[in-house]
Amino acid sequence: MADVRPVPPAAPEPPDALALGRWLGAHRWLELQLFEVLGAWSASADEPGARSLLAALSRHHAWHAELLAGCVPEVAGTTVDSVTGPGGAEPVVAALRNAGERSTEGEAGGADRVDAVGAVAAVVRSVLPRLIVTYADRQAALSPVRDAPVIRALGLILHDLRADWEAGEAHLQRMLAADPAAAARAGSTVAVDAAFAAAGLTVAS
Repeated sequence: MADVRPVPPAAPEPPDALALGRWLGAHRWLELQLFEVLGAWSASADEPGARSLLAALSRHHAWHAELLAGCVPEVAGTTVDSVTGPGGAEPVVAALRNAGERSTEGEAGGADRVDAVGAVAAVVRSVLPRLIVTYADRQAALSPVRDAPVIRALGLILHDLRADWEAGEAHLQRMLAADPAAAARAGSTVAVDAAFAAAGLTVAS
């Protein structure tokens, strides 16, 4: 009797050095933007615990950008600066900034403050999960021999992101438990998810 067992899909071809460099540069750019946005939010979020959380996440994204920069291959005149760019991710950053907007004009102090629930929800329920899946997918497609430094760097980043996601989700749930009416503001993830999809920043990006 013929063997009719399904044939497993072939493993994806490892990206060439130039393509890998462009991917690293695009995600370094995104990590740097996250460092800036979350760092700014940490100074004006309207909940103390969220300010501490966002400050820590901001520092972690700066470290991720540094790790990615150290892996950019030196081929065909490629440099870290030459490959670092948005890669279509500008709408993602714009949607993320909007997720934390909350005008408190007329309240004590009269200054705009960052909506901690909207900001933290956008990060831990949209940005971090997408980065985790995208980095894990890229890591699995790399050559264990040629791309060993990138695999190691992505492993460090993934460990960091998973811990950040756990800490961030726990804090978000505490904020929602303290103020159930704030749950609607956690819907900030919808716009960020849509921006990721429109930019083509999916698992295979």
